[in-house]
Amino acid sequence: MEIIYFELNHWGTDYYPNCEPFIHWMSHETNGSPLRDEDWVRLNRICVKWFPIDMSFNFLITAPKSFVERVCPDLLTNEKYHKFLRYPEEGEEVPCSHMVGEKEYFLPYTEENIGTIQCGDDWY
Repeated sequence: MEIIYFELNHWGTDYYPNCEPFIHWMSHETNGSPLRDEDWVRLNRICVKWFPIDMSFNFLITAPKSFVERVCPDLLTNEKYHKFLRYPEEGEEVPCSHMVGEKEYFLPYTEENIGTIQCGDDWY
């Protein structure tokens, strides 16, 4: 199974693709994003790791290519959105975030990791 890694931040459309479903995912009140809804994430069989950065939330999404092709195909087909895709460096199992200064890695795609996990400060 081919796995796609992509990173989003709800701060603004410079930090997520300016198309659906991303607009929907990021326009909710931060607490209401489907990417933070355990049932929705498990139903879609993806792995979401999220954490606060300053006054925004960052999302590291690990998903089967079939999910991306079905739910958010523009991520793969629109070249201007390729900047949100992440790839593991040589010798790494999963990629690292590009939006945070510290090394923050994506979750590997395993049965145990399907779901959503919050990391970092619990300030909201």
